[in-house]
Amino acid sequence: MLILKRNESTWISKREAAILSGVCADSIQKWCTLYMRDGIEGLMKHNKIGYKPSAFTDMERARLKEKLNDPKNGLLGFVELKEWIRNEFGKEILHRTVVNYCVTNFHSSVKVARKSHINKDVDGGRLTVQKLKSITS
Repeated sequence: MLILKRNESTWISKREAAILSGVCADSIQKWCTLYMRDGIEGLMKHNKIGYKPSAFTDMERARLKEKLNDPKNGLLGFVELKEWIRNEFGKEILHRTVVNYCVTNFHSSVKVARKSHINKDVDGGRLTVQKLKSITS
């Protein structure tokens, strides 16, 4: 509102005000409507935060990313991921929240082929000394 008041004589568009203040143009419009309807008191009573806090902390996000990028994680889908989140972080999170968070932050998809099977030999099936020892003993 301060940006709009300062530029009252020269006129500034809500888009320009949004760019200068670093908020969405729709927020500028809502604040102007609220100000015209209720005055400064209406703006002072307006206590919406404008964003939802993340479902996960930075540490949890890092662990979740690590789990999703591990080809041997053993997860078969978002239901199992939700269980893992509950066991690891002690959080009950809605299924759609888990799906949306993973799709938005990690570009996950509901159905995706793995690069390799979880039980596939890391060495590509080659015979190693350790394998030879386990076969002969």
